Amino acid sequence: MPTTPKTTWAAGDEYNLEPDYNRQTENYRRLYEAAKPVAGIWPLAPMREYTTAQLPYADELNAVEENYAGLARRVWPTGAFLPRRVLEDEGPQWNHDDFNRIEGLVVTLSGIIPRSLGSAHTLDFVMGGDDFGT
Repeated sequence: MPTTPKTTWAAGDEYNLEPDYNRQTENYRRLYEAAKPVAGIWPLAPMREYTTAQLPYADELNAVEENYAGLARRVWPTGAFLPRRVLEDEGPQWNHDDFNRIEGLVVTLSGIIPRSLGSAHTLDFVMGGDDFGT
């Protein structure tokens, strides 16, 4: 399962490539793999890898949030994942509330996915019995 997310973001905290972006993308990949048996396979928004000399652009941050929102809808359709913000270069960026929402979702999904794996749905009937009029 995922590494422990940071859920204590405060105003003024800096978002860094390492560990923040890398933790978020790796946690997503781990949750995606864990959810495949119950959620199937779906296309991912590309999440590039960066070096420490680079910072993710708005498109990459949008991809992280888009992927988490898609996973949440597949394994937790009645969940309360707050609407995501779409970022633009030179526009408003993620803030501590966005980080806490996204990384808090990691905690929630880490609990939901294993329970989903253990709750296979079954139908209660007998094939070929009198119940089918044969």
